[in-house]
Amino acid sequence: MTDVLTRAMICDQIDRYLCGALSSKALAAWAFNQFGDIEEEKLSFEPGLEHVSAEVIDQLMWADSVPFTLEAAEARRLKERLETGIQGQTEP
Repeated sequence: MTDVLTRAMICDQIDRYLCGALSSKALAAWAFNQFGDIEEEKLSFEPGLEHVSAEVIDQLMWADSVPFTLEAAEARRLKERLETGIQGQTEP
């Protein structure tokens, strides 16, 4: 049985980052681990939210890397996208 990575679980990690309980490095490592588990089919995204969840996880994986460092405002926007299920637009 494959575990499911829900938007609530991702939002929880973003909240932990926003309140300072999780560093950008720890958030990026968590997201990278989730991505790896998805790739190895140990984990799947919440049905119906695969695209937006994948986009958010992708951005979180780079949260500690310049020039992609995750600022609080962007973290809130990512959380809002998850909560509403809105898929973002890829930047060039």
